[in-house]
Amino acid sequence: MHNTKITLFLEKILQSKEFVESQMHQKLLEYLVKASLDGEVPKDSTIAYDVFKADPKDDNDVTTKVRVYVHNLRKKLASYYIYEGKEDEIRFEIPKGHYKVVFRDQYKPRKWKKQSKILYAVLGILVLSVALNVFLLQSGQSGISIHIPVKPNNPVWHEYLNDDLPTLIVLGDYFLYVDSYLADRNRYVRDFQINSLQDFEAFLATHPEYKKYVFNTEHSLLGKLAPWCLYEMTSVLTPFNSQVDLKLSSQLQWDDLKNHNVIFIGAFKTLGILGELVKDLHFTYQIHPNNLYYHPEDADTSYAYHALSSMPSNNPYETDYAVVAKFPGPNNNIITIFTSTRDIGCLAAVDFLSLPRYLDPFINSHIKKASRAKYFEAILEVKGYERTVASIDLLHFNRIDSKP
Repeated sequence: MHNTKITLFLEKILQSKEFVESQMHQKLLEYLVKASLDGEVPKDSTIAYDVFKADPKDDNDVTTKVRVYVHNLRKKLASYYIYEGKEDEIRFEIPKGHYKVVFRDQYKPRKWKKQSKILYAVLGILVLSVALNVFLLQSGQSGISIHIPVKPNNPVWHEYLNDDLPTLIVLGDYFLYVDSYLADRNRYVRDFQINSLQDFEAFLATHPEYKKYVFNTEHSLLGKLAPWCLYEMTSVLTPFNSQVDLKLSSQLQWDDLKNHNVIFIGAFKTLGILGELVKDLHFTYQIHPNNLYYHPEDADTSYAYHALSSMPSNNPYETDYAVVAKFPGPNNNIITIFTSTRDIGCLAAVDFLSLPRYLDPFINSHIKKASRAKYFEAILEVKGYERTVASIDLLHFNRIDSKP
C-alpha cells in the first residue's frame, strides 16, 4: 500500500465533517499516521509532548488525557466510515491498546467468489440435513430431532400449513459483477450501491470508462446467516407441508408470486420485484446510510432507526432493525417477508415468528387482541454480539385490513 495513497485519504478524513471542526483530533490523527508510516510506535508521554505540548513531569493527568483523546479518535473514525468514508478504498484503524494506525483495504472483492462457494455449500448441507431428518421421521427411524415450534392451526402460519398452494421460500441474494482490470485475474465484486442489473447498467452509463473492465455475471452472493434462516423456516414447514420450493430473489418471476404462498428472507436491498409489493406498507428504508423509517397511519410523526454495524470498529456489539410483514398476494395467496438491513436482523425476524418464546406472546398480545389479525406488519429492534442475537424487541405493530 503506497504512502502517497494513504496521505491522500488522510487529507480526505481531515477535511471531513467529522474532523474539520476538531483541530486537536486532526492533529492527533495526522501525528499517529505519520509515526506509523515511519515505523514508529509513540508512547503516551511522547504523544503528550508532541501533540498536546504537555510534559508528564508537570502534569500527572497527561497520560489519561492522551488515552481519552485516542479513544474518542477511534469513535470519530468509526463514525466517518459509516457515513462520509463508507466508500473509501483504505480504512484507518487504531486497535485498542495500541497507538499504531493500521491501514486496511476496506473492500476485498477477490474473496467473494470463495465465500460464495462456501455459503452455497453450507446451504446445501443444511437443506439435505432437513430433508434427511424428515425422511427418517416419516419412516419411523431415529435421527437428529427437528425443532417444530408451531401447530397447524397457528394463526400466523395457518395458510402455509393448510393451503393447497405450495410454499416458495425466497432467499435474498446480493448482486455481483466481474472486474477484469487486472491481467489474467477476474474478480467478483460486491458493490453496496449496485443491487440489481438496473443499478449496474446505470453505473456503467454514468461511468462509461469502466465498460471495458466490468461485466455482468450469473453468480450472486448469499448472506452468512441465510442457511440458518432457511433451516429455521424449513423446520416449521416441512413436517406439515411437503410442497416447499426454494428460489433466490434474483431468479424470482411474477408468476411465482401468483402460484405460491411466498416467504421472503433477506436484506432490504435484495427484495427485488417484491419491493414493488411493499411500497404501500408503512415502512420505507434507505440503503446508504442504513436507515429504516416507520410511518404509522394514526400519527403525524414518522420514526427513524439507524442500524449500527460492528464492522467499522473493534466493537463486537451491533443493533439492527427488522420488518416482519404478512399480507395478501396478487392471486389470493399469502406473502410473508422477513427483511432488515443486515443478517442478524433477518435471523432475529425469523426467530420471532418461529420460536415459541417470541411467537406465543406475540400472538396473545397482538394477533388475538387485533381480532386474530390475518395480515400485519411489525418493526423489531435487534441487538446482538458478534452476529449472535441477544435480544428482540417489538417496537411497532400494525394490522393490515386490506391488500397493500
